[in-house]
Amino acid sequence: MHKFFYTISRSEITQKLNQVKGRHFVYILLDNDMVIYVGRSRNLHDRLHYHKHSKDFNSVNLYEYDNYNACCIAEKELVKHYKPMLNKLWVNYG
Repeated sequence: MHKFFYTISRSEITQKLNQVKGRHFVYILLDNDMVIYVGRSRNLHDRLHYHKHSKDFNSVNLYEYDNYNACCIAEKELVKHYKPMLNKLWVNYG
């Protein structure tokens, strides 16, 4: 189970995520409330900064987890549930 849930806009990525490095997150990229990508990271600032320049989305849902294993399991379950169009490998092979 996740500890915290946050929603941030695309424009808040840089200013709000500098202090969370090293914590375990699953993130969901949304474009007009449609899930387009699910991922996980321990360096959320850098990972979302990359996505900000390579994907078209307007908000991000963040789920924080206590440990890496819980984070991995949650990511896999969310990908199976939402089947995001940009998670091609997970949808086909996960």
